[in-house]
Amino acid sequence: MLRLTSSYSYVPYVDPKAMLDGVDVVFVGTVQDLSTAVVADELDGQGALLVGLSPKEVWKGSPDTKDGLVYVSLPRPKNVELSTYEAALPAGTEFVVFGIIHPPSTRFSSGGPGVTAYVPEAQGLYVAESPSKLTNVWADDITSSEWAGIDSIEDLRKAALQR
Repeated sequence: MLRLTSSYSYVPYVDPKAMLDGVDVVFVGTVQDLSTAVVADELDGQGALLVGLSPKEVWKGSPDTKDGLVYVSLPRPKNVELSTYEAALPAGTEFVVFGIIHPPSTRFSSGGPGVTAYVPEAQGLYVAESPSKLTNVWADDITSSEWAGIDSIEDLRKAALQR
């Protein structure tokens, strides 16, 4: 669903470690809450999907929380109802987020979470479909050998946190 409602043009990170170095926060969490918001912008408010994640692991930074949840803001066409996302992202869905603080995308005119909401890098949003299948939401075409063999959260953790 997320892939159908937004897409990005971007220069891919060389490897997971470079992406970790280039963002503000990195964490693994499970979906606990979905809500809609409207971004205060010059285009009469872009829709946003706010995903409240219960953090399981933090790989970088200290993400702000409200009631134990870290919020991620994703673009949402205003004509797509919340129920569509609830069906696609049920509670317990596991994400890995390489997020940035981007005030223009997280200044809400309505529906904001009341705490910092992070925006995933275009290459930095992963959904664990199973313990051995990790899907990059918007960057499924990365062909660099540095990304080969990253099939699970464990694989991504090892690659991103290498020292």
